[in-house]
Amino acid sequence: MCCPLGAFVVIYKSLNHKVAQRLAQSGTKVSTKDTKKQVCRVRGEFMNLLTTFNGHTLSSLGWRYYFCATRKKGYMKLFVIEGVDGSGKSTQLNLLREFFTREGYDCEYLHFPRTETPYFGELIARFLRGEFGSLEQVDPYLVAMLYAGDRMDASREINAWLEAGKIVFLDRYTWSNIAYQCAKLDDEKEQDKLMQWILKLEFSHFAIPRPGLNIFLDVPGSFTEQKLSAGRHGDGRSYLNGSSDIHEGSLRFQKKVRDIYLRVAQHDETTAVINCTGRDGNMLPPETISGMILKSIKDRKLI
Repeated sequence: MCCPLGAFVVIYKSLNHKVAQRLAQSGTKVSTKDTKKQVCRVRGEFMNLLTTFNGHTLSSLGWRYYFCATRKKGYMKLFVIEGVDGSGKSTQLNLLREFFTREGYDCEYLHFPRTETPYFGELIARFLRGEFGSLEQVDPYLVAMLYAGDRMDASREINAWLEAGKIVFLDRYTWSNIAYQCAKLDDEKEQDKLMQWILKLEFSHFAIPRPGLNIFLDVPGSFTEQKLSAGRHGDGRSYLNGSSDIHEGSLRFQKKVRDIYLRVAQHDETTAVINCTGRDGNMLPPETISGMILKSIKDRKLI
């Protein structure tokens, strides 16, 4: 059965995995009378659980999930801006929110990681300050778990917004976890192994909603270098307590992160790469980039 949130497909615990997979891939069509009875019998029970528990709790109760992306209009109004550090994500999110608000849409916004929140957020802040060691010293699987846990904690709020028909904009999401953690590994097979582990952890085990579109801002290397060399400031960086973000200390690392993003985009139809470099090799104006993002959203008929 398709979840009313529209971001993923949920299959009930009384169905075996193969039936669940067929239901998801066929757009919730049910082929047998017995299966229809199973779905109807547990539908009410499931809807009550959905409003009370998150996906992880439901999994522990024996419910089966099978996820697939749906392109139906009105579904998956969840848009993510991705990019290396200092790529202008906040600027583009503000422009997008302003545009859709003027058009009469109800919009919500979240920035990840939420370093101001307890448990996962506070541990991420300590990691970024370097309290647990350098990039090379901290296992990327452990770091990936922290970032995934932060999104799992926020997923109930995101789902509620989507269910209410709102457009949700996110500054970073799962692809950030993949790009930044896989960039810490040199072996491509190990990178792919970690990538699949993160995808399974976030979308299957934690059952967070899948985006309708991941938008990667591919900015000129000179722009990134200028931004990071000049130092970054603002209220959103209070988690550093005067320290530096360990992810921003190496341009070589930022280039590896970019390479992972581009490799992911080649194999993921929900990711759009926005080339932010003009003919002169410099960064395009923010308004031009925003227009390219809006075109990508409209071309995919996601709004």
